[in-house]
Amino acid sequence: MNNAYSRTSAVFIILGISFLALSYLIAGGEPSVEKANTIKLLFFSAISSMIVSNLLGAVGIIRRERGLLKYSGMLTVTFLILGTVFVPILMGILGFTTP
Repeated sequence: MNNAYSRTSAVFIILGISFLALSYLIAGGEPSVEKANTIKLLFFSAISSMIVSNLLGAVGIIRRERGLLKYSGMLTVTFLILGTVFVPILMGILGFTTP
């Protein structure tokens, strides 16, 4: 099977992003124990899916698979982390002014 690790890495990163977005969509509204447990499950499933995606991408690189798909998981997680770090920094630099 050609590029099996790259494709699986891409599937896991799509699942991770979907789980993360779904956990934020569920978070609105009235709080409850069931909702909190569902959010925890989705959030930690997203994190584990992204970790698995990175590992599969690394295996694809080691096995010298062709194409750029093997980098999709690593780049997505990197951009997600950079965005999470730089937003508070930019808010601190630019201030909390209202338009």
